[in-house]
Amino acid sequence: MGPKDSNRKMKKLLALSWDSLQDRKLLSQSLKNGDIVVGTSDTVFGLLATCSLQGKMALDSTKKRSSKPYLMLVGGVKKVFNFIDTPVLRPELLELMEQCWPGPLTLILPVNPEIVLKGFLYTDTVAIRVPSHEGLQALLEEHEALFSTSANISGFSVPDSLNELDPHILNSVSLSVVDSKPPTKLSSTIINCSVYPYRLVRVGAYPLTKIQAILNNHLVSDS
Repeated sequence: MGPKDSNRKMKKLLALSWDSLQDRKLLSQSLKNGDIVVGTSDTVFGLLATCSLQGKMALDSTKKRSSKPYLMLVGGVKKVFNFIDTPVLRPELLELMEQCWPGPLTLILPVNPEIVLKGFLYTDTVAIRVPSHEGLQALLEEHEALFSTSANISGFSVPDSLNELDPHILNSVSLSVVDSKPPTKLSSTIINCSVYPYRLVRVGAYPLTKIQAILNNHLVSDS
């Protein structure tokens, strides 16, 4: 757990359900208002915010970090192409995206230069994935994309439930949303596809066997 904010009064979060259309509307409106929400997903317990400077700054304050970009969640493979530099994509990478998404696989890809110029993103690459979670998929129908990150202060362990949230995180979010089943303890698998050969950055929830079957000798490990 992270450092405790003993001088701050703890608040009780309204726990919403991913299965409720009304609850998802509340989540969507809260995000559009610039708030952060916390909840379950197809990976670890996480935070969500709009893909904007306001959303990034809110997450930076909540996570107590500023040097790292955030993962983007997108509602479908077709939408991914709005954010990436498609002319540089090789055939095996396109196959990987079609075969492995939706799923707990994050790809680091060259960003669409027009997006960078708009100030939407802040680097020349973007970490992006399409989640295999019905509630998140439904929420993403209301948003072009959302920033996502684990629900912990940078450098500390990721909580498995609302009860384990650091007080600083708890006091920084507006709403929580949960599934009936507990979240996985595994983060997404990460592959850096902005370089060639592609590099395995993190082993996670998506099995390597299927990835390796598609990429073959195009993938090397960072370790």
